[in-house]
Parts: sequence; C-alpha cells; structure tokens
Amino acid sequence: MLPGFCKETAPLNDYEREVLLPVIVRGLLKRVGKSSRVSSTRIIDGMNAAHYRLDGPRLRKIINHIRSNDIIVGLVSDGKGYYVASTASEIDECIESLQGRIASQQAIIRALQRQRQIKF
Repeated sequence: MLPGFCKETAPLNDYEREVLLPVIVRGLLKRVGKSSRVSSTRIIDGMNAAHYRLDGPRLRKIINHIRSNDIIVGLVSDGKGYYVASTASEIDECIESLQGRIASQQAIIRALQRQRQIKF
C-alpha cells in the first residue's frame, strides 16, 4: 500500500477476487480490438447497476491484477477504455503510453527532490 492511498492500493480483498474479478474478466474478454473498448465509467456503472460494489480506484486495482498476473493476455487501454489487443501495434501503443506516464512521473520526482533541497 502507498501512504495516503490505503484504500486505492490495498491488495484485492476476497469479494474483489472471488466475485468482481471473474465478472470483469468475462466482460473484458468480449472486448477484442480497439473498436470494442469499454470505458471505466461504463464498467463501473454496469457493475453497480447489477448490484455489485465497485468504484474507480478498485477497478484500476483489479485491472492491474489482471494485467500483472496474465489473466487476460494483451489487456490494454487508451484514453477511451479497456480492450484486448488484436494486433501487436495496439500493445505497442499502450506500452508507449505507459512509458510516457512513467517518464512524466519521474520528472515530477526529480523536481520535488530538487525543491526539497531548496526549501528544507
């Protein structure tokens, strides 16, 4: 868990692992190719309408679990949603996006380290 983000970064609980995960996996497996992507809002709204309990941070944690554990091979995302890649280029685009976000966060870390030296 990350300090200040306990709920968001806590490991999956039994409900998420045993109830939500299988439902989300079944739904995402139907979303093959960029044209079939589904937004996080639509996933959350659909799950809550079906009387499951799910919010954005926990959906992202479940998605992270699916990806990290190879539960759905090629599960990617872009600014419009999640989908299973149907081409290598769809995976490459997602990798490039993730690398860009990592670089941006590393720049923020360097700036804060610099600022810490100036201020304290």
